[in-house]
Amino acid sequence: ELRFATARALFDSFTMANSRISVPPTDEPALDFLRGLVSQDKLDDAVTFCAYLLGRRECVWWGCRSVRRLLDPIPPAQMPALDAAEAWVRDPSSEMRQAAQDAATQADQNTATAWNALSAAWSGGTMSAGRGLAIAPPPELTPHAAAVAMTLAGAYLAPDQRKSILKTCIDEGARLAETGLS
Repeated sequence: ELRFATARALFDSFTMANSRISVPPTDEPALDFLRGLVSQDKLDDAVTFCAYLLGRRECVWWGCRSVRRLLDPIPPAQMPALDAAEAWVRDPSSEMRQAAQDAATQADQNTATAWNALSAAWSGGTMSAGRGLAIAPPPELTPHAAAVAMTLAGAYLAPDQRKSILKTCIDEGARLAETGLS
């Protein structure tokens, strides 16, 4: 069973989606809306919609797998952040989430893998709000970070190569939305 029956239900749940996705919501089933974005070659919108469609753990996993496809091979200096995000997926404990936060902090913030680690770090717990205040991360931050990771990873690919890989990634995300993690 999908998290959101319709595209509109997703947009209603995540206010950031309205500013991140250029296509207005409809009452279509969520996967039909996603497939429509792909068929219209609105791949950036499709990536973002798919990230919001997934649960946090699935979203982080999907973002990591997608970045691996887009960056193949991963530069060695970027592996610690990706490894930390994937470790959180396998063990979504507060310790692993904090390890992902630490890896993200130590990584180059302009890399896709740093954003993979942030997607795991922002999956729960608390984050600093300045002046010693700690707040729970808004639920939109995990999918936002995963989508940013994929955008950064695909930025240096030739357009046709990027399009092909993103379509594969979106298909995998749609399957994951239907089945969840095993």
